[in-house]
Amino acid sequence: MNQGRGIFIFAGAALLLCLGLLLTPVSSQYADPCGSVLWPAKVWFQSEGELVHATTPPCNDARMDRLPMAAIVGIIGLGLGVTGLAMRRSASGQEQAPEPARRSTRPPR
Repeated sequence: MNQGRGIFIFAGAALLLCLGLLLTPVSSQYADPCGSVLWPAKVWFQSEGELVHATTPPCNDARMDRLPMAAIVGIIGLGLGVTGLAMRRSASGQEQAPEPARRSTRPPR
């Protein structure tokens, strides 16, 4: 029954790390607040002569640099979770499998 517990621990840790990477604010080389990957901080800045309320380009680059690492860690966590479920299901299925019923060729009396 405890066969897949270690895999579930690693899967949970990987998913928590992925969530942490997505929610922790990123920093760029500038003083602008960037926010996190999921919730970017929008600021007022001037782009091509217009005042724009959006994420600055350096912050957007810093956020997008973090996204592939978070996606890889999340996919590994999901894969470990599915593997743990499959191992648990196959182990429990082998222990509780009933014996096949024996049938005789004689008619009942």
